[in-house]
Amino acid sequence: MDYDKYSKAAFEACGLNSEAARRLSDQLQEDVNAELHPVILAAFQKIVTALNARGHSLHPYGELQVGDASFWDQTTHRDCKLRLAYDVTISAGYAHTVTPEQADEQLRKDTGR
Repeated sequence: MDYDKYSKAAFEACGLNSEAARRLSDQLQEDVNAELHPVILAAFQKIVTALNARGHSLHPYGELQVGDASFWDQTTHRDCKLRLAYDVTISAGYAHTVTPEQADEQLRKDTGR
């Protein structure tokens, strides 16, 4: 992951509460998720292997995606025993939170009131 891409200076160059800052935050979320995915998946697969060694038959259910994996012990279409899944949420934002006073001031500017 290119950490320099997400430096404080890079975010400040986008401006507070800007679309550019939102896009950069979204890219950061995606990059963090992509970096975490192989680590989390490897640990999760270790757990699945340990459970399968204890009698379960967990297999991937559907497509494994970055931040989202599901394993089912399903012997037939209608017979699903154990299900085990993870869903990772990464959140990022840069100066998108404002105080009530700042929100009121922005509303006055936007509406002319």
